[in-house]
Amino acid sequence: MSKPPPILETCRELIAKQIPNLFRLYLNPFVAQACVCLEKILKQTWSNAFSEDERLPTYLGNAFEEVLSGACKLARYETECRGISQRGLILDPAGRLKFFESISIGDETITLIPEVVVLSGTDIAEQVKNLQDEEFGFVVLMPEVLTEKSSWVASLDHRLQIVCLDRDLWLNSESDADWRTVLRPDVVVFDESFVHHDVPFSAMTARGDIYGRWMQPGTSTFHSTTYQPNSISTLHLTKSLTAAYPEFIARIQPTLDRVRRDLSFRGETFAALFSPSLRKAIRTLNFNQGNVIAQGHHVMIGQRCYFDGVAGVACSIRGHNPPTYVTDLESGDSPAEARNYVAEQLKHLSGLEHHVPGVSGGGAVETALKLGLAAQFPKKYVLAFQGGFGGKTLLALTGTANPKYKTHLGTLYEHVIYVDPFADDVCEVVDQVLAEYPVALVQFELVQGVGGVISLPDELIAHLQRKREEHDFLIFVDEVQTGMFRTGPFLHSADRGVNPDLVSTGKATSDMMFPFAFTLFNERVREKLDQQQPDLVPMIRSLYEYDVGYQTVANIFHLAEQQQFTDRVRHAGEHFSQQLHAALDDCPAVKEVRVFGLLIAIELNREGWLRSRLQKMLFRFYFVGLLQDRQLPMIMGFCQYKPYIMKFTPPLSVTDEEIDHIAAMLKRVLNRPLPILIANAVKLIVSAKLRRK
Repeated sequence: MSKPPPILETCRELIAKQIPNLFRLYLNPFVAQACVCLEKILKQTWSNAFSEDERLPTYLGNAFEEVLSGACKLARYETECRGISQRGLILDPAGRLKFFESISIGDETITLIPEVVVLSGTDIAEQVKNLQDEEFGFVVLMPEVLTEKSSWVASLDHRLQIVCLDRDLWLNSESDADWRTVLRPDVVVFDESFVHHDVPFSAMTARGDIYGRWMQPGTSTFHSTTYQPNSISTLHLTKSLTAAYPEFIARIQPTLDRVRRDLSFRGETFAALFSPSLRKAIRTLNFNQGNVIAQGHHVMIGQRCYFDGVAGVACSIRGHNPPTYVTDLESGDSPAEARNYVAEQLKHLSGLEHHVPGVSGGGAVETALKLGLAAQFPKKYVLAFQGGFGGKTLLALTGTANPKYKTHLGTLYEHVIYVDPFADDVCEVVDQVLAEYPVALVQFELVQGVGGVISLPDELIAHLQRKREEHDFLIFVDEVQTGMFRTGPFLHSADRGVNPDLVSTGKATSDMMFPFAFTLFNERVREKLDQQQPDLVPMIRSLYEYDVGYQTVANIFHLAEQQQFTDRVRHAGEHFSQQLHAALDDCPAVKEVRVFGLLIAIELNREGWLRSRLQKMLFRFYFVGLLQDRQLPMIMGFCQYKPYIMKFTPPLSVTDEEIDHIAAMLKRVLNRPLPILIANAVKLIVSAKLRRK
């Protein structure tokens, strides 16, 4: 069996061909091909469970535990719809999920994900028998369960089944293996072994009727992540499968080739196996072109060049496909040197002595919550703020105040209290909470990104810092959007005079190439963890210690020093502020412009008969107007909680000249009469429908 190609060769291919990596509005052939591969693995492995014409859609993620969390969410959603128990049973003989749903502190337990029971050890069958009178709506089987010649597994078939599969088990299993003939899985979770642990990747493939509930309008971003879909992990998956099992790839090669060359078939496959809503958006915008490339600050779609104002939602340091990325890594720090250098720089730039790696912002948030709750035990409460967003995985939802993302998911982490940070009496309310509840940590974003690019009041931040010692809680600042020089300094905390105990950061750690993230923590937290649960940090570190991730961040730090990122971003932010206010202060369509370095919001005016009725639809008309500008077409983002707020996160390398052109373009588009923008958007939709015919 040959070794999969090195991940840097995959990066080299992306850069040489200028293939979009972190660009959602791309009819990505590698995403479609990856989904084809995973669907075929299920049908080949369980030929008795799936019909040949049944479609099995896939969710893509960055890590096994992240995707397993998504699978449990999907199972809870499905069991709620069926009207059966939402409790889950996870069978984990090898103890791989030691800190997934709970953390042990001596004889006590911190329950992170309620209503989930994990069984581990060598006597799984006996433990299952002891639970036979308990009601579970779904069961999760880790790979080690499948290797047993265990007829008792058949007793689980009345529950919704989530089966976790690794590459070796799949490659080496016989066609008549017990688990292949007995089990009829509803969801299959693939771990990082399918990409040889070269790149952050995991996925789940599910029955179409179950996954279809997830993909209904309003729930299609049920478990999304910044770094997915991406090209690096999906392209590397097909490369890894080709190297490990060429016979398998040869059987589906005609389909993979057709996905690559036939745009219509690619779109059908993308919709059926990944995301119908995303495919619809791509097709409506006429972005389903055969020639899409991304380089620097721009994306070329067909014959039209767009400035990318989303840039992976704050992921971009120097734009798409940095041309020197691979050569920088090859000639730069070795993996060991990179680890040491990154550790030194993180400590120097943040003031926090310790870190653990991660592979997504949501994962970094979950890690911070685990570390904080373990360190502070027996205190259990998290104080979070309305408008905040921590992520969509089961534990990360603790910091996500919007109930929309928790519908049908059953019981989540129970000990969380949300406070309105903008209430006139917020400090008094905080004091009441601290007096009444044993608060372990306070979680917040200094600038709420999803919540509208709104800064938390300085008075509230100062009050929390004053109360920290009195009430012995930890301050956890989520800097996934504001960190990595996005607002100027490495962390926005530095500008706000905050000394956090825990920090999560991600997005730009990828350099638009390699998914990576960090959770930082101070010596106080480390000392408490050593006393309470010393295995937690080493376990997390072992899951995500990617050499290329550390080398990527080491290179970013070298660039930051050479190009003086902090000064550069401060200057760009000030220039943007001046130009945008000059262009838009008198614009009737704009209520407010907010600039935090290169994290920028333009809040649209919702007053008046037409605007007040459109509300959440407003952004769409201006979005189309920006795309259709003749001089500088631009792709702009929006805030999920408040879609009437346009969000702009350009590359940190944006120039003064580009800023001037962007401000002029925004003035042109935002001053156009709304009825004309609506008419243009309707015309675009009609044209898309005619093209489909």
